[in-house]
Formats: sequence, structure tokens, C-alpha cells
Amino acid sequence: MATRSLWRSRAKLAVAATAIFTGGAAATIANSEDPATAFKICTTVPVRLARDTITAASIAFDYEYSLWGLPEGSVERSKVKHEVHRRSAHKLQELCFKNGGIYIKLGQHIGQLEYLVPQEYVQTMRESMLNKCPVSSYDQVCEVFKQELGETPDKIFDEFDPVPIASASLAQVHVARTTDGQKVAVKVQHTHMTDTAAADRASVELIVNTLHWFFPSFDYRWLVAEIRESLPKELDFLVEAKNSEKCLENFHNLSPHIAHYVYAPKVHWNLSTSKLLTMEFMDAAQVNDVKAIEGLGIQPSEVAKLVSQAFAEMMFKHGFVHCDPHAANLLVRPLPSGKRNILGKRKPQLILLDHGLYKELDFNTRYNYASLWKALIFADAKSIKENSVKLGAGEDLYALFAGILTMRPWNRVVDPAVDHLVIQGNDSERSELQMYASQYFPQISELLTRLPRVILLMLKTNDCLRAVNNSLADIVLRGYYGWNSRRAVEVLNQNFPKDAAVQPALVIVYFGGNDSMGPHSSGLGPHVPLPEYIENMRKIAVHLKSLSDTIRIIFLSCPPVDEERVRSGTSGIFSELVRTNELCQKYSEACIQLCQEMGVKVVDLFSALQKRSDWTTACFTDGIHLAAEGSKVVVEEILKVLKEAEWSPSLHWKSMHTEFPEDLPYYLVAADGKTTLNPSEWTFHREIQWD
Repeated sequence: MATRSLWRSRAKLAVAATAIFTGGAAATIANSEDPATAFKICTTVPVRLARDTITAASIAFDYEYSLWGLPEGSVERSKVKHEVHRRSAHKLQELCFKNGGIYIKLGQHIGQLEYLVPQEYVQTMRESMLNKCPVSSYDQVCEVFKQELGETPDKIFDEFDPVPIASASLAQVHVARTTDGQKVAVKVQHTHMTDTAAADRASVELIVNTLHWFFPSFDYRWLVAEIRESLPKELDFLVEAKNSEKCLENFHNLSPHIAHYVYAPKVHWNLSTSKLLTMEFMDAAQVNDVKAIEGLGIQPSEVAKLVSQAFAEMMFKHGFVHCDPHAANLLVRPLPSGKRNILGKRKPQLILLDHGLYKELDFNTRYNYASLWKALIFADAKSIKENSVKLGAGEDLYALFAGILTMRPWNRVVDPAVDHLVIQGNDSERSELQMYASQYFPQISELLTRLPRVILLMLKTNDCLRAVNNSLADIVLRGYYGWNSRRAVEVLNQNFPKDAAVQPALVIVYFGGNDSMGPHSSGLGPHVPLPEYIENMRKIAVHLKSLSDTIRIIFLSCPPVDEERVRSGTSGIFSELVRTNELCQKYSEACIQLCQEMGVKVVDLFSALQKRSDWTTACFTDGIHLAAEGSKVVVEEILKVLKEAEWSPSLHWKSMHTEFPEDLPYYLVAADGKTTLNPSEWTFHREIQWD
């Protein structure tokens, strides 16, 4: 019965698509003044719509069929759901690449919805949508030039490289040299954007609305509305050119104190049209290329400060905000008029690219948004609610809105012990937030539908800036929430393969907090007996030592806990957590003794944290996880060891595996006392900057 219903759904989708094929094609021909373009639309749009329909139906069918009959919360359902997420994400990725243009834009948006979309979708889209976009052929580029300027590129420029240096969803960029010898970057709109943009937008809207009809919880209509509003502006490169000039004018007029530190390429207006944009060529490093930035004599921390300050000026003072600040759109070079300081370092200049997507914030929005961030920093729950409501979140969803903005669960948002100037939550906070996201999917969809589009774009801007600032961290912490040493040994070779081309210069290892938890009566949970813990840590050290002759290793011993807060603050989603300092000390001493035997550097966290008389209140947020003061202690102890030898990072955190979907009996035990909670189902592992 269920199967017949599913096939009936697919048939309805196909019928709807067929009607749109014929009706859309007829409407296009009737309204077109260019027969060639009309013919192209009539032959390409139906194919693209067919792909849409088949992909949407295939994904919907896969979810319904694969999960049919599997009990909610079961291990088998979790495993199958992970595989369906992965298959569906790749199907969507393939559709975006085949159709291009708007579809890639859609994929990029999905890749930024980490608080709403399953991790498999976010990872797949982020890995591909920014740096693997389709490229238009040189013949297609010439076609755009002829339509816009009447000549091919070789007739307009002294030099024109037919191979683009970059390609994005809407356009690609070529390097050229003008007749007067100036090196320029020429942005050329993809031809299919010109021909099929309106039809593609309508087809995407059709698919999203149809899926919402069949599956009411699937409500991405707000995303379609945003694309409908912003895309026409992004497709007009003259709008982009005017935005870039207005942006710089705002800095010079309203923010003169940093105006020289922010720059946008000059526009060659005589060589620019709505589909061609010729700009000054910028020789600079991409903002997330730490090695290149350091090679220019610039400190990454200075770049991070400049990025944050520049966008704060735009948001809270100018009211005219660049809403697509991902790493490819931000470049860095030494300040042209600047000199090296006494340490040989140079001041950075931030170069803003791709000015197609801007939003204007009126005074009330800026004031309320600034007030909200002030409330978030001071953990003022009353003011958070008040200003969230003013921005459109409503009295029922303001806590959810605050969590999305800060990437922290509500109990951390209003915790005065948390350092709220660090707007990226730690792994455990993200894990809890992701679990809530899966539970409250309809409420999140409702929130995103309810919020004004300008606020939606501020969310996107925040996510982009957070990613940029994270990439500039000098030291990053790469962790797995809810893990123990047993699981670490299982995936050791995956994270640190012996045949990798580049091996790490330094690895800091911490396991013990979960291992030292008391055993659960069910036999489940993260507890690892002390002898096994010692052997697991030995295996980790031996493996890491085998990677290279120059590798340095630091182990961190098990820290203490605030037993009183642990007993009183256990989350209702977990079974009882048994953590005592007696157990923590045993595991800490065992780790230290092992390191002494093996010649491995070790930091005694159990003793270091307790040197403060107020360690129980100052060093922890909840009795287990470190607050800002606790983190400072850890960093100070690590830096003492690091000073013994020079160190430069050779592996980026993204090279490490983030997803291990298997359900295991030694994860934290659920409240029912019979099952465990798999953190990888709802955890996004990100780097955390150590100040």
C-alpha cells in the first residue's frame, strides 16, 4: 500500500513537470524577441526540469522506502538514514552541477544551513559548490562579448587569457591587459544565466512547492523567495560595480579611521556592461590562505581583527552590508602605504570582491541587531528576548534565533560564565545544538520563514565571517565530542595515515575524561577500564611516533571535575553521568606515568587546573567543560612545552575525518538507559581558536 502511494507521488510529480514543460516553453517563445534564444530555452529548459523532477522524486522515494518500517531511534534506522542523507546529497550535488547557475547558488545556500540541514548535505555542498563550478567555453565567452561590446576579447584587449582563473555560479573571471597596458580582471556572465535564469528560478520554485505539498515538513519556500529577490541584482554587473563604489564611499565618509585598510578593485566603466565587468587586477592572498598571508609579512590575527571590524562597520554604522563574504571573495595584501614595524610585520589591507549581493539595514534594524548582540555578549536573557522579537523571531522562537546566531544551545547563551566574545561554540555545545536542530526542524523552518529576508542574509553573513575567522586561527583544537580512547584507536590510521604525503609537525592528544566515567549498569557508555585505557594511549603514541622522525607529541592528562555541579547539572537527554575526581586522578596519573616511560611530553591538567583556589567556579562552565579561564590554563601549559622547539603547522583541520556514523555501545547512554546517543549524527566538528 505504501509503495503504491510512493509511486503515485512520483507520477504526480512527473505530470506536473510535463505541464510546466509545455506551458513554460510556449510562454517563452511567445514573449521572446530573439528566436535563437527562444529556441535554446525551449530545448534546454525541459531537460533541466526533467532532471529536477527525477532527482526530487528519487530523493523523496529513497527516504520513504529506505526508512519504511525502521523504528524511530533504532541503531539500524540511524545507519540507514546516514546512507540516505549521503546518497541524496550527492544526487542534489550532481543536479546542481548539471544544471549550473541558479542551482549552484541553491547548493551554496544549502551548504550554509548547518543549523537546519543534515551534515551530509552541508559537507557535500561546502566541499564542491565554491571551488568546482562549471566553466563556460571560450566560444561562449566570445558570444557574450559580441552581444555586449560588439567585438571578441582579442579585438578589445591587447591580451586576454582564454582560460579563466576562477569560475563561480554566475560567472567566471579572465585575466586581460588593456590597450594602455593595465592588467585587469574580466568577469564574464555564464551564457546559460542569460538564457534560462527566469525559467530556472520558476522551476526551482515549482519543485520546492511540490515537495512541500507532498511533505509539509520540507519547507524551503523562504529560500526560493530569497533567490527570487536577490538573483536579478546579482545578474546585473552594473549594480555590482555601483555597490563596490558605494561601499568604499561609506568607509571614507563614515569610517575614515579604517578606510585605508579596506579596498575594492577600481571599475573600468567603458569596458563593463550588465553581463561584463572589467576591474583592476588584484595581486593578493586569499583570506584563508594563512601560509601566503604570513609570507607577505602579515599576522593572521591582524587580518581576523580587520575582517571583523570592517563588517561591524558595515552592519552597525553604514547599514549597507556585503552579504557574500566567503573566503573566495576576500583577499589580503600589505597596506600599500604601510611600512614594516620593528618586528618586520606589515599592516594588512582587506580587498572586497563580488559586490553583487548587498542588503540595506534601516536604523531600527541596525539598532535592534546591535542591541541583540550586546545582550548576547552580556548573557542578558530579557534583552535577548526583547530584541529578537523586534527583529521578527517572535516570543515563541527567540531562544532558537539566539542559538542559531551564536551556534550555542540556549543554556550556554545565557550562561554568564561563558566567554560570549568567542561567538563560535565548542564541540559539545555544537553537538547539543545539532541534536536540538534535528528535534525542532519544523520550528527552525518556521523561524526562517518568519524572519525578514534582510535578517536571513545577516545569518548567512555571520556564518561566512565565522568560517573566515576560524581559518585564520594560529592554533586550532580538533576534537570529537563523546569519544573515548577505544574509538580513537579504531580510526587512528584514518586520521593519521602512515602513507600521507604531509605528516604533522605536532599532535596534541587528549583522552581520559570520558574513559574515566564510571561504568553504566547496562554495560553501555564511554567508560574504558584503566588497563585498556593505558594500552590504547600507548597504541596512539606508538602510531604517531611512526609517522616521521621529527614529529612532536604532547599528551594532556585527564582534568578534574566539579563533582557537585556534575551531579546537579546533568542534561535530561542523558542517563546519569558518573564523574568523580578519584577516577579522574587515577586516569591522569596513569597517562603521566605512560608518557614518562615512552618519552612523550605530557601536561598534567589535573594538577594545573587545581592551582587556582577558585578552580571549580572559574575554570568550568558546567563542571566538566572548560570556561575561558580554564582554557587559558590549558593554553599556558601547552605553550610551555611548545617553547622548547619551533613549531609550524603542516596539516589543516579539514584533512581530518569528521564523520564516523557507526552507532557504538560506548557512546553516552540515553535517558532510557538502554541505548546510546551517537554524537556524529548531529555534531559539526569545527576548529576553535585559542587566543
